[in-house]
Amino acid sequence: MGKFNTYRYLVLRDVDSGSSGSHPGKKPRPAGKLHKTFGFVLIGLVTVTIFLGRTTFNPVVDHIASRLGYYEPVYAVVIDAGSTGSRVLAYTFHKTYLGGQLILEDELFKEIKPGLSSYVDNPNKGAESIMSLLDIARTVIPEEYRAETPILLRATAGLRLLDPTAADKLLDVVRQAINRSGFKVSRDSVDIMDGSDEGICSWFTVNFLQGKLSDDMTSAALDLGGGSTQITYEPHGSKAPSPIITLPGPSRNISLYTYSYLNLGLMAARRGVLLTENDEKASNVLSECINPLIKNNKWRYANTDYFVSGPQKNILYKEVKETASSVSERVPVVRLERCRGLISGMVKKLLPSAPNPSRLSDHHINAFSYYFDRAAEAGLIDPILGGFITVKDFIDASEKECSTANVDQPWACLDLTYISVLLQDAFQLAPNTRLQLVKKINGHEISWALGLAYNTLMNNSS
Repeated sequence: MGKFNTYRYLVLRDVDSGSSGSHPGKKPRPAGKLHKTFGFVLIGLVTVTIFLGRTTFNPVVDHIASRLGYYEPVYAVVIDAGSTGSRVLAYTFHKTYLGGQLILEDELFKEIKPGLSSYVDNPNKGAESIMSLLDIARTVIPEEYRAETPILLRATAGLRLLDPTAADKLLDVVRQAINRSGFKVSRDSVDIMDGSDEGICSWFTVNFLQGKLSDDMTSAALDLGGGSTQITYEPHGSKAPSPIITLPGPSRNISLYTYSYLNLGLMAARRGVLLTENDEKASNVLSECINPLIKNNKWRYANTDYFVSGPQKNILYKEVKETASSVSERVPVVRLERCRGLISGMVKKLLPSAPNPSRLSDHHINAFSYYFDRAAEAGLIDPILGGFITVKDFIDASEKECSTANVDQPWACLDLTYISVLLQDAFQLAPNTRLQLVKKINGHEISWALGLAYNTLMNNSS
């Protein structure tokens, strides 16, 4: 992808994205051959529409046609080859009886680790990992539909950070395997995804699932991945950042701002902090953002093993008072201001070319991926349902974790401090800014894969 004019159909119509019921083991009837019952229903609905209007007629007809089996199933398979893992998302849509729009019925989601970039020295093994995901996708896509089901693999920041020659070699082997998969393969079935495309597709997924594509003010989308992070929203006012991408919407054109920050994903940020404090080639590293109790914690990123410890000199201690269930003790803690300073300096060093995302806080903000995961681990939200928090909640959680000797979560202090700095320094969000943290909407995963699948199917049917 990488060219925004490929999103011709991405937000063409705002249709009901909720599940309208699966049809396990039930084959659709040919859309052109009406059953008598449905014919009578259709005649009745034509009469009703005189009073209710066409906007009501189409969804009602589609719902009844779907229930009676007069629908056309459409499938798509997307492989998200991320920096920390690979995920398969197999989507089941059906086309509306009138209008030919896509309704999302169901999806399969499965993740394996490590990410595809970990196999840079063993491309065949990497291809095997991808094929294992396709085997899972085959369990939900009937054999007779596989040859017309598009297969799309998009590698994200993990491969964008690799040497281009090595990345191409790895993808060539994967491409050869996918060509033999039995799914519908096109020239761009396997590619490295541009960070801006990742942001646009994530934004579409959120607003599509929330039914907001026709709203005057759509939701903003903040996606924190392992190697990169994206911000995408519809700016309003004279101080809108640039560049602006214009997409056709259901009732108006939608002008989006999107920016992808490479090396500011959560795992890349960890590595950035470690390299700020240590020699670039060192494997045994110390960090002011790690509790002194942590010693030689093994962590792997970008095909490199690091053995991470907290500071061993000039340790800061906190006095914990005696309680009914514990005795008083001196506990080693992180020097939070020093840690925050390191992270803030690293973030600012990577920001000079990025415009200021003005008026982002005017929007309903959805944050997902590692934002959700770290907030759930810190007890800020329900680990299944998510919820609303403020930027200050992340700040307070970082202060709590950094003043606690938690050997079970050695990265909690660094990760939460990084998230709070990113939201304030990069995105200019005030502490009282509200965020809705989501993992699923209406039972569907928040992933750029849905936006890519929808766009591909609509383009294929044009």
